[in-house]
Amino acid sequence: MNDNESLSLKAVLRVQPQQPVMVVLPKARLGYRLSPFTNTGVDYFGLLYVRCRRSTVKRYGALFTCLIIRVVHIEIALSLEADAITMALRRIMARRGKPAHIWSDNEND
Repeated sequence: MNDNESLSLKAVLRVQPQQPVMVVLPKARLGYRLSPFTNTGVDYFGLLYVRCRRSTVKRYGALFTCLIIRVVHIEIALSLEADAITMALRRIMARRGKPAHIWSDNEND
């Protein structure tokens, strides 16, 4: 080992670890002692082809995400219309309870 390598090794060994910089989280993510799905995000995904009796029908997935403990709940939605998401929301409320806040990205795809 030459002198330059020993100097760089000594510099590396002297480095002290630093605390990583954390991003400020929104208040919805900091719900201490709240039940799961109190703060919920919702998003649609896919165009799923499902066999229904002898025909194939189009369905969509509604992905509900708990913002506090990061669990997910997936429901099948019949279409992209408002009544389909209302029915999916009613089903999740029957299982998980009524959310206090719901966030959606309002994307048009």
